[in-house]
Amino acid sequence: MRPEEENRLAPRKVFDQTIQLERNRLFTGENSAIFEIGQTIDISPLGIGIKTEVPLQPKEMVRVYLPVQAVDIPLPVFSEVRWVKADNNYYRAGLQFMR
Repeated sequence: MRPEEENRLAPRKVFDQTIQLERNRLFTGENSAIFEIGQTIDISPLGIGIKTEVPLQPKEMVRVYLPVQAVDIPLPVFSEVRWVKADNNYYRAGLQFMR
């Protein structure tokens, strides 16, 4: 078991999908929401691991559009960025789903 897995409240499963992220204006300094593309790494009932080319900020609120293939509609899910780590040419981040 990896050290970061010891702190997880729910086990994650591999989830490899392209997603769209909608960033909050408070963190981007823009007048409107900013949309970014990300790639999922894993998912659990409580959160999702992603990688993206933009550095998200811890405590930043983002709306993640998860693909729902059964109906071909992205499902918007509000999430809080819990951690961010630089990894070569991209950033890895852990997002917690808001309930």
